[in-house]
Amino acid sequence: MHELPIDVLVLYLARRRIDVEALRRSLREGSVAEFVRIGHQLGGNARNFGFLSLERIAHQMEDLAVQDLEARGPQLIQAFVDWLEKTLTDFEGQLYELQRLRMRGNKMYSSS
Repeated sequence: MHELPIDVLVLYLARRRIDVEALRRSLREGSVAEFVRIGHQLGGNARNFGFLSLERIAHQMEDLAVQDLEARGPQLIQAFVDWLEKTLTDFEGQLYELQRLRMRGNKMYSSS
């Protein structure tokens, strides 16, 4: 599913917090165009990184109409935040385990 190194994926995911703040700002300002633009960008990036569940959330963001922003915007942001936190936690755990195994391997080679 994900062909990129885990550390690259963790960095990508961590940077998506910027998108969360931008989505919240667009909601506060009532900017449907900005909300939709961010959703479009997220959808494309999500597909490229292999995050199909995020892509589905992003497409819902793209499909918002003016009258839907107040009603559905907060729910979609929360769905994005929930997805982001869970996915980031999963990948950070994998990165930690990978680094631990690398350190163990380095110790084995340095003690011989």
